Amino acid sequence: MRIPLTVGNFYSDRKVVFANFFLRIPSMRVAHALSAVVDSGSPFTSISTRDALAFGIPIKTLDKETVTRLAGFTFYGKNVKGALNFRDEANNVVKFEHDVRILVPTKLDSATIAQVQDIPSLVGTDLMEDERLTFTYNPSALSAYFERNPPEPPSASQAAPVIPHSQPIAQGAVTV
Repeated sequence: MRIPLTVGNFYSDRKVVFANFFLRIPSMRVAHALSAVVDSGSPFTSISTRDALAFGIPIKTLDKETVTRLAGFTFYGKNVKGALNFRDEANNVVKFEHDVRILVPTKLDSATIAQVQDIPSLVGTDLMEDERLTFTYNPSALSAYFERNPPEPPSASQAAPVIPHSQPIAQGAVTV
């Protein structure tokens, strides 16, 4: 199953890969379409301050669970359970239940909010690992996609132990 991604520009002439999906965060009553940069260098999937504000998320009152540095800024992060609904090549909905981190600048003033407006939401390696997604990008064809991998069979160390066939011990025999 392949999930097509979009290749486009983002504040430069360099090409960037975007994942377009519908995001639901039930605990915050969020349900919005989102275009996030696929970042194979980011360990987490995040909602930018810009997108959080656009979705009506009350960033000033969020719990401050983590601290994250991104693009020269320091953010508090609030991890929330979300549903990311993608479309595959056949236009079927592919739903991933996954935590997303809402990024809130540690300094909440209008100047800082203005400075972080260019930082996009990200799809990180956590989603790719948890959902067994391979990320493929062909720059010459300007094409990219996620492909879901089947679960791996258990390794020898994870498999149930094999008990070798044993011969019955003769009555009165002593084993050491």
